[in-house]
Amino acid sequence: MLTLLMQISINAAAQEKLTMDSINKKMEEMFNENKWDQMIPYGENALRKGFDFFFLRARLGIAYYMTKKYFEAIPNFEKSLEIGYDNPTVLEYLYYCYLYTGREADKSFTFSNLPKSLRKRIKPLENSLIDNLHSEVGTGISNDPDKNSGLDLDGDENYLGEQTINGNEFYFNAGLSQLPVGFLNVNYIYSYLKTPKTQQIQFNNEKLSFSYSEYQDRFYNSFDIRAATGLVISPAGHYISTEDESVSANYDSSSNSQTDSVKYYYTISEQENLYNSFVLSLDISKYISIFKFGVNGSFSYLNKTHQSQYGISFKVFPFGKVNFFSYTNIVLQNQSNIANIIVDQSFTGQYKNKFFYEIFATVGKINNYNEHNGFRVYNSSDLIKYKLGLEMKYYITPNFRANFIYSFQNRQKNYETYASSANQMLKELNYQVNNFVFGINYDF
Repeated sequence: MLTLLMQISINAAAQEKLTMDSINKKMEEMFNENKWDQMIPYGENALRKGFDFFFLRARLGIAYYMTKKYFEAIPNFEKSLEIGYDNPTVLEYLYYCYLYTGREADKSFTFSNLPKSLRKRIKPLENSLIDNLHSEVGTGISNDPDKNSGLDLDGDENYLGEQTINGNEFYFNAGLSQLPVGFLNVNYIYSYLKTPKTQQIQFNNEKLSFSYSEYQDRFYNSFDIRAATGLVISPAGHYISTEDESVSANYDSSSNSQTDSVKYYYTISEQENLYNSFVLSLDISKYISIFKFGVNGSFSYLNKTHQSQYGISFKVFPFGKVNFFSYTNIVLQNQSNIANIIVDQSFTGQYKNKFFYEIFATVGKINNYNEHNGFRVYNSSDLIKYKLGLEMKYYITPNFRANFIYSFQNRQKNYETYASSANQMLKELNYQVNNFVFGINYDF
């Protein structure tokens, strides 16, 4: 009993001696000896006791940083700056915490507040005009010609049938981003898409084929506005100019007689088409510890039809580590008064320091749909039933990386067949597209 009372007395005395000076001295001693694992529980205990001051928060943040616990380090660095001053050392640690946790807007804002000499050391190639350059080139290999070109389009009645066959696509983009001020990132991207097509028209068992190409020039512009710590508002616009040729078979009633052959009931006409499309989108996201919550929406005009999208997103680092996270985006799309739910899911991981990988899948009726705040636009006239794939990134240097994306798309299209001039039927066909994209990215 006496021993227990003495222990209580000693603990009480020790608690009474806990002062700001004693905490600061103890934290400084452990800091100089690199005792990070001891600093963390000691510092957290001091916070629980009601002590909160600049050096406590700063050193506790550094201890978390040195043990690669960046999510725990961030609020301590932020608090130390709030109750203290813009210390360059703390700002530098905070910059790297934002960098490693993917908080680009906060990273850029923090970088803008660093002293010029420190910015020069972190980014020797810092460019006032261009912050980032990137480009991608790729192809989509379609089995539509092999799978569907031999189809009997006009059916048993030999009246009329039509279909469009999609060949192998070619894709290219190039873009840059700027940081005119610390809280604003501006992105500009030009994309080019070429899709060879073959239009088949069959009547009276005679099949005609017309080859042409569809060309798309795309211009994308987005603004990432850091409204507050962890809060980013991103409006964006995507303009698409499409040019192609269409071929149609028109019923010619003037040649309809008992003596005329069926094949003379139709005339073939060709027409060049040029039409414009757009996507206006908005994404709002907020980081809270290991979570990132977002809402997104868009209004678009694609393939001469209006669409609207409303979505919620959720990003989480489930193990509290930067080397693995998941991302979920659930979108309600409305087109021609028909609502459709599309779910996008991805998992991203890191292998060692230079290699990152991401596996992703999207399910739903993907037609005239956009993702990544309007950057990726799926405006093919054919429906994508689902898509899945893999992206790999490799950092050749800290500033320069290469990436490779593979995606598989299962598509569905309709072809027209007629039993008479007024009896049209739409029948479904499936085909697949394998996409391969190679890209480079350079940060100044």
